[in-house]
Amino acid sequence: MNKKLTTRAVIPFAVLGLAACGNDRSPEVEPFPPPVGTTATTTTQLPPRATEMVIGQPNTLTLSNGVELMFTVDSLVPLTGADCTGAAFDGPPDKQFLRVDLTVRTGETVPADYTSIFSPFLWKVRGDDGVVIDEAAMEEDASYCLSVEEDGADLDTWETNSIYNASFVVPQQGPAGTVILKPSDYVSTDRFELRY
Repeated sequence: MNKKLTTRAVIPFAVLGLAACGNDRSPEVEPFPPPVGTTATTTTQLPPRATEMVIGQPNTLTLSNGVELMFTVDSLVPLTGADCTGAAFDGPPDKQFLRVDLTVRTGETVPADYTSIFSPFLWKVRGDDGVVIDEAAMEEDASYCLSVEEDGADLDTWETNSIYNASFVVPQQGPAGTVILKPSDYVSTDRFELRY
């Protein structure tokens, strides 16, 4: 028998024997099927719980750049389309609405202008029947319900250490529900909810 052939034949068998005796801790080796009792799981991060708003109680909204704004919902008043005073309002007179009156206070640092923090179009309404109205100010001409004078500050431009008063209207979904403020994620990850 040729010695070269014998050596070549023995080496593969030796390698196979070592592989069979070794452990499977090599990073490339993944047992299949998975051992009994193990399951693949994925984790998802749930959004933080919303902060409950209370009429007349100050809230702190933290922006993504660290700027904080204090705001208070001063009142939440039910009204109908017939109560709307805006010249451009053309919604149904029997529609049930909610008027939200806000006070916003700035400190030593302020957000950039036109960051749409408290825009009426960022508020949602979720009725206890489960129906959600996104961009609630768009629904049934709600954004036109109040006169320009009643709207108050536009909350688009900011000065340090200042107080702003503004009002807007959203539709009421059912006899009970929640009014929700959720700014765009790039502005803030905070979320606030107010029961009606």
